Amino acid sequence: MGISVDAPVHSKKLHRKMELGFPLLSDVEMKATRAYGVVQKDRNISVPSVFIVDKSGRIIFRHVTDNFTVRPSVETILTKVPR
Repeated sequence: MGISVDAPVHSKKLHRKMELGFPLLSDVEMKATRAYGVVQKDRNISVPSVFIVDKSGRIIFRHVTDNFTVRPSVETILTKVPR
């Protein structure tokens, strides 16, 4: 699943536009964002982040950056997903 701090209406539009094959949830109250420690300082938004959480709730992959253009590749992410 993906989590965005955008309003649900914006998350739904993005989900449709990108034809995502997974749910995109809205975290407008930033509860998940704060819990994962990815709130951008001095702004009410999240920093670009990718987390992979296993079935027991343990974070097994974490990529956090201030630069939204720097993201792990799909291939990198898929190698981290348990099979």
